[in-house]
Amino acid sequence: MVEQQNKVNRRVCFTTATEYSFHVGYNGSTVPHDVVPGIGLSGQHISVRQSNLSIMSEERHCIMRYTPKDRLYFLKRAGMSKQNVIDLSLHQRQLHLELTASIAEVQTLKNQEKIIKRKCQGEVDYTKTIKCQRIVC
Repeated sequence: MVEQQNKVNRRVCFTTATEYSFHVGYNGSTVPHDVVPGIGLSGQHISVRQSNLSIMSEERHCIMRYTPKDRLYFLKRAGMSKQNVIDLSLHQRQLHLELTASIAEVQTLKNQEKIIKRKCQGEVDYTKTIKCQRIVC
């Protein structure tokens, strides 16, 4: 209780926002949610705009989400051929499968560690002999 009384509430207030605009194109950091390769911010920013946050503005801004058709258009506009897009799609699909398998493997190992820890703590049937081993995380 003493710790809670000593805590001080602090607030942060921002007065200015800086907005950078970029061209849209293929970028390795994009994460697609389907088979069409993702697009994202490409190259250097093309404009910079500062806004005063203390003044309420009627103008709303949002992050764009593109359909697969839009993404294909941007990829073709960036100079990628149809075969490049297909190859990239296959490569991204393979990466996705490998990532999924890796996550499943890590989850399986964590589950196995939990089972071994429970067995070592005596939460299991002692009719079977169990060798407990030290688990290093």
